[in-house]
Amino acid sequence: MALAKEALPRDANYVPIQDSVGRVLGIPYVGNIFYVDATNGNDTTGTGRTPSTALATVTAAYALTTDNNHDVIIIVPGASPGRTTEVASIVWDHSFTHLIGNVAPLYNTPRAGMTFSSAATSPCLTISGVGCIFKNVTISTSADLNVLVNLTGARNYFSGVSFFSANEVAGNDTNYRIVAFDSGDGENLFDGCTFGYDSNPRTAANYTLGFEGGNGNPRNVFKNCIFTIYADADAPRHAIVAHGSCDRYNLFDNCLFTCNADSTAPVALTDVFETDVCGDQGGVLIVKNCMQVGHTGWASQVTGVRILGSTTNDTELTDYATGVNPAA
Repeated sequence: MALAKEALPRDANYVPIQDSVGRVLGIPYVGNIFYVDATNGNDTTGTGRTPSTALATVTAAYALTTDNNHDVIIIVPGASPGRTTEVASIVWDHSFTHLIGNVAPLYNTPRAGMTFSSAATSPCLTISGVGCIFKNVTISTSADLNVLVNLTGARNYFSGVSFFSANEVAGNDTNYRIVAFDSGDGENLFDGCTFGYDSNPRTAANYTLGFEGGNGNPRNVFKNCIFTIYADADAPRHAIVAHGSCDRYNLFDNCLFTCNADSTAPVALTDVFETDVCGDQGGVLIVKNCMQVGHTGWASQVTGVRILGSTTNDTELTDYATGVNPAA
């Protein structure tokens, strides 16, 4: 006669809410949960352990998390837009520590997230942890801060995250980056995310994504993402790949790159990417099933880009997947 399987003991602090949060995040186990409500929360009196005792900022909640404990911060908006005001920069160096918005999953500006004020410094958010999940949130600033996110950590997952910096002074600075990849081990996945802001113009030679800092940044994947620029000069680009800063490859799969030149912006952009020659980059940008609108070409150095395994002559890179008016 088979013996009944003995039930495994469960952490005394583990309650059913952990099960449901784990299902939303797509993982079987989570540690402690902390709640943030920018409208009703309080960093002084709140504990963050329940929605009714929520904290007001992600900064306060993150300070309660533990490295490698699979803790989760949930932003539960008490009112729209549901974004916190973070008065200091955050260094997210706890691995397996997750951030999720309790809102509708959107491409553009989910109604939960965090906004960094002018009291923060650049970069606003540095992510150096490993294995973290960011889901259904907006990460933004309207202050004159050049770098929004500096990503040095590896193997993190971003789903439905909207990244934007909406300051015209910063947009006129050559040091402006929305997400900077700085010599990290890479292998991060961005799925259904939006990068950029199409209401404030950018004038300088700056970049939405910056692959810089020397050897590194391999195998990052951007899937089903939108990249947008409102440019009032032919200078900004969606990404730069500096010398030696693309190890192996970075993949753009089913992404849209748009400059508002076809609707409201005064100029089109010459290229989507500012690239180096393939050998100097260290690897290639792979562009698969993507579309660009409002640009005349794909890359400044076409040898550093591959589109569906095609040859790398200028004509093919210029014409492939360009949005045009259909024939009558």
